[in-house]
Amino acid sequence: MERSYNGWTASRNPADFGGLTKLVVAGEEFAPGVRSGDVATVFQYFWTQFHKRVEPLVKEDWHQADDWGYSYRPNVNNPTQLSCHASATATDGNATRHPNGKRGTFTAVQVKEIRKIIAELRSVVRWGGDFPTADEMHMEICASEAAVRAAANWVRGVATQGAPAVTSSPFLEYGMQGEAVKELQRVLNRWYPSLPQLVEDGDFGAATKARVEYFQKAAGLTVDGIVGPATRKGLGL
Repeated sequence: MERSYNGWTASRNPADFGGLTKLVVAGEEFAPGVRSGDVATVFQYFWTQFHKRVEPLVKEDWHQADDWGYSYRPNVNNPTQLSCHASATATDGNATRHPNGKRGTFTAVQVKEIRKIIAELRSVVRWGGDFPTADEMHMEICASEAAVRAAANWVRGVATQGAPAVTSSPFLEYGMQGEAVKELQRVLNRWYPSLPQLVEDGDFGAATKARVEYFQKAAGLTVDGIVGPATRKGLGL
């Protein structure tokens, strides 16, 4: 049985590994589809968030139909291996804007957001921008079926509960809502009892962001108002 270099079953006939599911974001299709089941769920989340938070997949003056999924072929950057596209566990988005072999096609802010989305998905996907030969259009599965299933179940939970469900995310930032934000507000109020107390309403608004920045500055951390791993550790979250 053939396998792509990430260890997933590959075939010229997608029916051999369960078939393909259409992946459509903002009306743009990742033709001809991606691996059905958990992989499709993970990629649907990633590219939907990418469209909302990194850059649009569809824009009037941009090239369209440059988003791809399954393709039985060797790895472009290492032809001795079978591409992850051959197992329908890889996708390319806005490919004409982020061509293979070119590094730096995203801004630093965009790269940070890409990494945040990956972290939300428990790092079961890998970005081609981290490859020795940059492939910044590219996202591929890099984990076991069990790990991908767990990430997909988290995505399904988000859909059931209503976005944004931030309790499972390693990042909290302006605009988010939920119990995790409410806990952050409680902790900040305990840290600074002499300052005006934040309303513990679970809404990461301007006042909460300013208090996070106040803490980050005092702690010698990057002052960006985003509660990532370093800020969490400092606050004891």
